[in-house]
Amino acid sequence: MIRNFKELERTVKGSKNILDIILVAAHDEEPLKGLFKAVKRGICKGVLVGNKRKIVSLLKKEDIPPQMFRIIDSDSDEDTIAKSIDQVKEKPDSLLMKGLIPTPLFMKGVLSKDTGLRKSSLIMHCFVFENPLAKKFTIITDGGVVPFPDVEQKIAIIENGSKLMHSFGSRRVKVALLSASEKVTKKIPSTLDAESLKRHFKARKDIRVDGPFGIDIAISKRSAEHKGVDTFLAGSADILLAPNVEAGNMTAKAILYFAKVRAGGVILGARIPIILLSRADDAEAKFNSILLGVHLASRRSI
Repeated sequence: MIRNFKELERTVKGSKNILDIILVAAHDEEPLKGLFKAVKRGICKGVLVGNKRKIVSLLKKEDIPPQMFRIIDSDSDEDTIAKSIDQVKEKPDSLLMKGLIPTPLFMKGVLSKDTGLRKSSLIMHCFVFENPLAKKFTIITDGGVVPFPDVEQKIAIIENGSKLMHSFGSRRVKVALLSASEKVTKKIPSTLDAESLKRHFKARKDIRVDGPFGIDIAISKRSAEHKGVDTFLAGSADILLAPNVEAGNMTAKAILYFAKVRAGGVILGARIPIILLSRADDAEAKFNSILLGVHLASRRSI
């Protein structure tokens, strides 16, 4: 089972099919450094799309040889995303990575019917981090794409997130349905959703869900025991399902900044994995996200 990014790197290294990573709006220091690291280690090839003058200037500033990349010049954010998607159409095995471009504009290009990148009705984001308590990967979803998922959307989020966990080697994925309360109440809609989700997945052996829970129950067995909550996933949840994008986004960023864990982010549900984290994230997080994208690209069912 793959439990951390070091093991994930060993898994993706040495592939005979070296994919292109297309960095959208590449005039950004941290994504460039993350992509340079991946190219230098033989994990992928790099295509940089954006203002060529700014890109070359930044590469020289960081002492990165421009000849290591193919550079495509563009004159606006709209032109950048359009040319990036054209590259994917020309080379279907390539992956998109978000650079210094606003997420709404980036996603608008990805989700457009004209691009042909949409594979399913639901596009979602997974924040993957090395959980220091459980000593394995844990996923928080969705903290970046689906604002207020209903029950049907949460089912799809769980299914896709579980496929990602299965790709790491987890045979039985444990999903914690997060909320502000362990009691089902009409005042907190996510607790009602949790009841519906448990019924839906009741017969599944590869995916086990439980909740509603506060996040402390999902990550701490001691907390569950102290609160008198009896659940099979206390302290060992594989997926933390957020009730909405606000909760998912804040939880992921709090973990990343306070706990200083290694993390990465990827979008699922498109025809290709899409590498995406916050513009503020550092080069290591960008590199980790590349590892996730390349890993998933070999598993086209996700």
